[in-house]
Amino acid sequence: MKVDRRMDWIMKKLVVLALAAVLAVSIMAAPAAADVAYTGAYLYEEGSSDMKTADNAALYRNLPIEAGPSNWLQRTTEFTTEVQVAQWSRWEFTGTKFTWFVRKPGEYFADSITATIQSNGNVAITFSGFGNPQYLNSNALEGVKQEIESWFGAGTSSTPFEKDFTGWIAAADLNEEEVILPDSADLHEGVSYKIWNRIRVCECNSAGIYRNTGVITLTLQNQMPFMGTDNNWATGNKETLAGFVSDAR
Repeated sequence: MKVDRRMDWIMKKLVVLALAAVLAVSIMAAPAAADVAYTGAYLYEEGSSDMKTADNAALYRNLPIEAGPSNWLQRTTEFTTEVQVAQWSRWEFTGTKFTWFVRKPGEYFADSITATIQSNGNVAITFSGFGNPQYLNSNALEGVKQEIESWFGAGTSSTPFEKDFTGWIAAADLNEEEVILPDSADLHEGVSYKIWNRIRVCECNSAGIYRNTGVITLTLQNQMPFMGTDNNWATGNKETLAGFVSDAR
């Protein structure tokens, strides 16, 4: 009886040792957990030794640490550099209001405003709230027109009669338009467009002021996930971007 109990204890001990050995082998075979750590970044200036912190860039270290003694004749280690670049944009409107002074009825056009757009990815341009300028002192006079007919168009040439001109688009119809500026070398450098405005003042328009205000929206189409909607890091600061670090080589 004592012999049987002794054998049972020995067998259980061997099973435990075997399981421990298997577990040890599994741990040794499994890759080390990825080590993700924020390490900061600095502005590089040719000829300068200043260590100026970069506000618009962050560097993280990740993937397992490789270390340990060895008698191997050769050891190889992979190093990967990954750069995730956000979409950026710059734009300029030389003015944001057309003010016409009209002495006599007629149809007129001009290009007093130029728009310049620069980006490193597709940009969508949409419109809202556009329409014919409305008479500010509206009245109920029969046969009196309460608005000034208005159209818009854009092009890169010095006249609206060239092939690149969009054609005249009624002000209210702009709200149904979406213009996509595709990613290109020209867009990276900046593209400029003359914005043309055309109006028709007729005898049935009363003297006074007519006005309309619309909104032009530029939307970046290729923005990276680590950027938030408020022109800041998605997580609020660059020290907490670890979730966007991948293990891809």
